[in-house]
Amino acid sequence: MVFGLKLVDELGHVVHRHTAVMEPLAGPDFKFTLARILFSFSVCQNNHLSFEFLDTGVHLYSLSTYTRASWRKGHMCMHELLIRDYAVDIRDTTEIANRTCYYDDEHVYFTVCVQNREAVYMEQAVLATFLKDNGCGGIAWPIQNSQGQWFSKHQSKQHLVFCAKLEDFGNEAALGELLAHFHLRFSHYPYEPKLISSYGKWKTLWSEKLDYFEERFELMAKQEDHPYCHSLSDIFSYIVGISENAIQYMRETEQEKRFGESDQGTVTFYRCTSQLLDPVIWPDELMYDHPARDLAEYIRPFLLAGPDGAADEVRGFLAAYESVQPISVFGWRLIYARLLFPVHLFDVLEALLAEQEATGQQACLKDLRALCSAQEQYEQGLRYFFEMAEVDTRTFDIPELDWLAN
Repeated sequence: MVFGLKLVDELGHVVHRHTAVMEPLAGPDFKFTLARILFSFSVCQNNHLSFEFLDTGVHLYSLSTYTRASWRKGHMCMHELLIRDYAVDIRDTTEIANRTCYYDDEHVYFTVCVQNREAVYMEQAVLATFLKDNGCGGIAWPIQNSQGQWFSKHQSKQHLVFCAKLEDFGNEAALGELLAHFHLRFSHYPYEPKLISSYGKWKTLWSEKLDYFEERFELMAKQEDHPYCHSLSDIFSYIVGISENAIQYMRETEQEKRFGESDQGTVTFYRCTSQLLDPVIWPDELMYDHPARDLAEYIRPFLLAGPDGAADEVRGFLAAYESVQPISVFGWRLIYARLLFPVHLFDVLEALLAEQEATGQQACLKDLRALCSAQEQYEQGLRYFFEMAEVDTRTFDIPELDWLAN
């Protein structure tokens, strides 16, 4: 089998020509061999080239799927994995929500490295399959490799591959309505996951998180030359104080008896933003929790703008949600408790402690100080939260923190 290969740079100049003779191969083996050839040329030419197959008069399967594909270093490895282990006929790569995806004529594919977290990703994969089977548009679901296995080893690491349909998942409905329907529809998930569920565990998880960070900062404080611990002492003291307030409020909320059907556990997101409006719902963002988790996490960024900037968005979002599924008194208290707990600050602290490079640490420190500067506005937003949500706390006897009102 003879074929020609022409490498073309971004300006359309031919930078390399290649002709090769190969033994006839079929299906995935043939495509995998071509992928290896393309990868070798991409490395030689600084990893940014387009590939165009020459017409040799020989039918070389579906070579048009590779026409003028742009490859970057590292992406080719995942491309090889999909061809070799999943027999996927890749046309090109694309970026969706800062993730590299590969697509054929009907689907997009993306890979997740699951090293040492196979059980967690498998629970999310099962959850994603449940959503797909029950009509959730946009959800990416796991696919097995050609050996019928969920995980594929590539470069000494385990990977899980997800697939989503190339469709327009846009919806004219308000996000609050979509989220309420989502929570209601998937509250019948048949069992509670063990590793990705926070349902009924907020107080315990928050206490454990606070204890962990206090221990870490205590150890760092003993290091005289620590690069940032001492400069964060005031910030961390503030985080500890408001966290303890939130945990105490949560402890009291657990005694609340005014529940409703909306208080069942359901499928949620790790950090709810606008996932239901996005073209793909990523399985590794799924959780199992109380619906209040998503409501609080969607509202949180708006509170950083203060009550004036948040009022219309918060009011409209919650009104749209309640037009489908009313929120119980217990639910309102959970939302308030979660907004009290400084999740946004802990997220940056976690990133800071995980960062090994000095430049990354400085970036995290900058983000943390910016968030702390916005905390005064955030507290003002919390002070007027129930007013923005049009909830009469006196009528429903919902307690608020006194220090926020001062």
